[in-house]
Amino acid sequence: MSPAIFIRKAHEYDDVYSYWFRHPTLRYEAGRYVHLQIGALWSGGAVRELSFASAPHEEELMFTVHIGSGSRYKRRLHTLRPGDRVRAFLVGGNVVLPKRPTGKPLVFIAGGVGMAPFRSLILEAHRRGGFDLRVIQVQRGDFLYRHELEPLVAEYAGVRPEELIGHVRAQAAATPEALFYTCGSRRLITTVRDELTAAGVDKRSILIENFG
Repeated sequence: MSPAIFIRKAHEYDDVYSYWFRHPTLRYEAGRYVHLQIGALWSGGAVRELSFASAPHEEELMFTVHIGSGSRYKRRLHTLRPGDRVRAFLVGGNVVLPKRPTGKPLVFIAGGVGMAPFRSLILEAHRRGGFDLRVIQVQRGDFLYRHELEPLVAEYAGVRPEELIGHVRAQAAATPEALFYTCGSRRLITTVRDELTAAGVDKRSILIENFG
């Protein structure tokens, strides 16, 4: 298996960084995750599941990560230098786009770096065309990817945590037939799922990504 080659990193906000790799033979579907191994396991290396922030048509793999925990893995990730090699393998995940537009809106509800897999899904949906895309993004500070993604969707709401429930209820009332994607903290996911279910949204229409 050929390695993934580290290219560069960029600071997004606070302790959040994006990292780019080159791996021309790796194939994946938007919204999936991959196992990324940094260092040999026998010498203290580690593996983590990271959601693709990149879309399949992009030439580089992109991941966006909180590094504030200071774990050994995140320290290794953050100190990679251009040209360093890591191992990317076992693509997984079940939160993907419908095979084709159905007329139902796709509503993405995310907090913080929970937007990472949704960047992948939104870019791919926009490339295919025909999808009605809507976003509710929850953040105290900067809204990750907002300037890039807002022009690509029909509706974009950047909200504070205390505003989340009102926006979820309003969206559920306006588009109860939608597919609702949610990703973020356990608290956010529980809140969104409970509010959508209480509003009568079919549980099969609530897609949860517990991203890495």
